[in-house]
Amino acid sequence: MIHSTSDQSKFHVLKICLLGLCTSLMVGNTLVISGNAIAAPEFDGSNIPIENSTSLELPQVLSKPVANKLIRRVSRDTGVFSNKLKIVEVKSKNFDGCFGIYRPNQVCTKQLIQGWQAIITSPNRSYVYHLTQSGDQIIQNDIASGATSRVRVSFELFGGNNTPQPESNLVFRSSSAGDLLGRMSSIVLTNDGKIIRYQSSPTAHFAPFLIKTLSRTQINEFKQQLNDRRSLNFNGLSYLTSAALADYPTTTYQSQEMVMQFIDLEKKNFPRSLQQLIVNWETLIQP
Repeated sequence: MIHSTSDQSKFHVLKICLLGLCTSLMVGNTLVISGNAIAAPEFDGSNIPIENSTSLELPQVLSKPVANKLIRRVSRDTGVFSNKLKIVEVKSKNFDGCFGIYRPNQVCTKQLIQGWQAIITSPNRSYVYHLTQSGDQIIQNDIASGATSRVRVSFELFGGNNTPQPESNLVFRSSSAGDLLGRMSSIVLTNDGKIIRYQSSPTAHFAPFLIKTLSRTQINEFKQQLNDRRSLNFNGLSYLTSAALADYPTTTYQSQEMVMQFIDLEKKNFPRSLQQLIVNWETLIQP
């Protein structure tokens, strides 16, 4: 059994794995290596550097039986041998009757289902799964799954809980931040159809710029595209690359019910629905 450690210590273990600097993941008191869940060794976190902030709530315990059920299910769904699968991230999650998987026109019960959200990798792809605490029910988030091995899928969002709450008139926002010069920019679509660009840097602030104004029909068409692409299934996920180690900007997409992030260097290796969402938005904001 693992000794209790600070969240910061545990977060650093996970972050090291996210950046590809280790081959295993500490999940609560379970260590997952190459698809096999085994009991973790004694660990007190004393030899792990501690950073000042943690934006990711780490899981509590993913037991060996639940981990094995998950690996078996993913193997059956994907056709990948179990020993080629790795559970790389897990977090606790409360679901509705649809297990947090959004489908258009789907009616979900309001019952509270306590469970897990997990990211599993094969040599070629990443998969996102939702499951009950016992692992008796396991469902793939197919929209968020399918990124190639060049992309690191994660529950970690840069800025953590500091993502601003959406304004009541927000339809969609794309924001870019984190480049070498400290520049920030965002493009916002509001309910009145206005698409406005905001820009700033450490040394300058620019006046908002109105790119164009959409008709009510165009706004509704874009909302329908968000619905058809089932964009809510990307909520809380990030699609990172090795550029996360450098000063390359991270893009955040936000709507009333969804916030997610990506680094656009590997767009062609994202899940197809995310690729299409990016195309739809970039087409919409053209002057």
